[in-house]
Order: sequence, then structure tokens, then C-alpha cells
Amino acid sequence: IWTSGVVFLFDEPIQVDNVAPLQGGIAGGTSMFISGSNFPLHSENLECYFESTTDPLVNAYVKASFMDANMIHCISPSFVFTRGDSAQLYVAMSRQFYFTKDLLLYSFVGQTQLDHISPAFGSSGTVVTIH
Repeated sequence: IWTSGVVFLFDEPIQVDNVAPLQGGIAGGTSMFISGSNFPLHSENLECYFESTTDPLVNAYVKASFMDANMIHCISPSFVFTRGDSAQLYVAMSRQFYFTKDLLLYSFVGQTQLDHISPAFGSSGTVVTIH
């Protein structure tokens, strides 16, 4: 038997169980934690992939950070989606393989804007109104 000396690594299939939170602003930057099992330690090419539920041409990849075999971390993409859009969320490796347990939808919401708070000061127990 002849061998070329090539080493192959085989991993258990990735399974995604949960994503928190399941929504964030359209400006992106929302810290997301994806739990599951069998996330590979040795992959520098692990990503979160967002694909619009209405237009598959609207999509985005963001780098995933390995936390442990059961948790990865991603930051939601910025300004790819508009308010009210939903995206199917996948875990991708080398932009070739996609893993998801069930339909995991991430919703993009408008940015919250704070105009003012009243009263500007008060004692303990004061009711505060946010505008």
C-alpha cells in the first residue's frame, strides 16, 4: 500500500442548538453567542453566515471566534440588511459547509434613539421617563 503522507482530520458534525440574542440593530455590532456541539478547535475558517429569508443574494459572512467545543461567538454584520429583515443563520467553515439544527432566524431591528430623560435628576425612587 502506497501513502502520500497526507494527514486527514475528521471531526464530528457540527450541531447548532441555540443563538442568543436572536435580534440586533441594522448597524450591526451585536455580540452573538452560538451554542451547540462539536465546534472544531483547529479551524481558523469558522464563520457565521447570514442569508436573507427574502433574497438569497443578500448575505454576509462574519468571522466566528472559538470559545470551546460547545460555544462560538460572532458579531452581527453591519448595514447589509434593513429594518424588519430576517436572516437564516448558519455556521460555515471555509465558506463551503453549513451547519444548523433547525431554522434559526436572526431579525434586524431599527436602532433605538434616546432623545432625553426627565427629570434630569432626583432622589432615590424617582420615576424616570425616557423619550
